[in-house]
Amino acid sequence: MKRIAAVLNPAARDGRSKRWWDKHGTKVEEALGADIKLLPTSAPGDGGRIGWGLREHDLVLAIGGDGTVHEVASGLRGSKVPLAVIPVGTGNDFARTHCVPALDVAGIIEVLTDGVIRSCPAIRVEARPAAGTEGYPIAETTEWDGPSEKDGWIVRWVFIESDAGITSATSRAKLRRGKWLRGTAKYTYLGATEVMRWKRRKVHVRINDGSWNSIDFTAIAVTVGEVFGGGYKVCPGHHPGIDGAGFIEVSGLSKLKMLRLMGPLYKGRHVGKWGIRQDTIKTLELAHDRDGKPDLDVIEPVTWVQADGEPNMMIPARLEYHPDQLLVLGARKVPWDRETSG
Repeated sequence: MKRIAAVLNPAARDGRSKRWWDKHGTKVEEALGADIKLLPTSAPGDGGRIGWGLREHDLVLAIGGDGTVHEVASGLRGSKVPLAVIPVGTGNDFARTHCVPALDVAGIIEVLTDGVIRSCPAIRVEARPAAGTEGYPIAETTEWDGPSEKDGWIVRWVFIESDAGITSATSRAKLRRGKWLRGTAKYTYLGATEVMRWKRRKVHVRINDGSWNSIDFTAIAVTVGEVFGGGYKVCPGHHPGIDGAGFIEVSGLSKLKMLRLMGPLYKGRHVGKWGIRQDTIKTLELAHDRDGKPDLDVIEPVTWVQADGEPNMMIPARLEYHPDQLLVLGARKVPWDRETSG
């Protein structure tokens, strides 16, 4: 019999993940023809530890949102164990990329029983750890993410995206505000309020180990797919089949333009607007500006860096694209299969 485990975040969507499994778990077991070992998480980071211990299984399910997927995927990265997702979280952007329908029992089971396993890339992020807050501890080095190259830095692997700037400030805000909101409404509300608090800053950027370039920093995103933040098409057209990470750079925007950007950003119509550019890259380095030069110390105001929606790091940082890091069980057909095979 196949060894299948399910890692469940009982806190996802205020307990919705557990209620979903209590109601539909038997259907999943019957469809897969296996008794599934249910492993609930109990604290932030727990999914990585659990996933690390499941690297000899035949299939692992992540039941929750993108945070749960990120942790479990981190533990499984580099193994031959496919990851499947039952999306019952807030954003569910990983599921969107792999065409797994959120809260659709029949659709989810169809993917689990008739889906396709694809080898997908990941982005290695090495940066300074951000300060912890109540109920959200400071990020530490883990066995599954591996050691950092720089003293005092930490490593995280991301399977959706990493970003810094007004977007990461918005995610950092969700740790203390807007807990009553869900999905796109939550990120829209928090984004608007964080824009009004934003302090302009200079950040040095280096792409593909080229020359450093100082910009009037607004936001940067490095992605595996095109969506994050609950369906915002931040990197239009990018997908896991492309050899390289998607890259979006936003610089020099006033607060008014930041607010006006949110609509086009959701629809993927922002590239080219106000100098916003998109590219495909392999490496990215970010450093604060001190007297016109890049500085690898932390300088106020702090610029958060998030890993798959977790704002637990801060500039300075280095991001690297790595192919074939995770096996993902997704829908039989995804929009980017044709491009990948062509």
